[in-house]
Amino acid sequence: MLKTIFNKQSRLIVVSAITMLGVVFSVTAEPFNAYPGKYKSKLVSVETANIVYLSVDVWPGYPRNFRISLPNVAVPVNHPEAPACQIELVQKALDFTNEFMTNAKTIEVRDIKMESTGEEDGVTNIYTNKGSLASKLLKEGLARPVSVDVTKPWC
Repeated sequence: MLKTIFNKQSRLIVVSAITMLGVVFSVTAEPFNAYPGKYKSKLVSVETANIVYLSVDVWPGYPRNFRISLPNVAVPVNHPEAPACQIELVQKALDFTNEFMTNAKTIEVRDIKMESTGEEDGVTNIYTNKGSLASKLLKEGLARPVSVDVTKPWC
């Protein structure tokens, strides 16, 4: 039908416009609540103090692995110019998260936010029988709210 209405150049413009709109919408995709509700989970591994791989039972009998990032929590990072005290804090935070998650009897995530359900990256709080991982990291001084100025030293 497009051949009869538009010439070749017009069709190319229409297809290009549709493609550009798709790119714009995919780039500006906002995280949405892809998995509303509470889900039992199991620890797969700990990547950093605020990023944990979990096997989440999103469908009964069909767990799915997610790379879960804690929302609104910043942790110290190890970089070449980091002072020694910050590097120690990075290791303490990682050790804390490892111990906290490994020793948890139950792990639960709620309302997993994602940009697309086809990805493995999700953002949500992680709860265990010992409480919220984000709250414990903040309480121990191993993390801080993302609202804190990034130029403020960790130690």
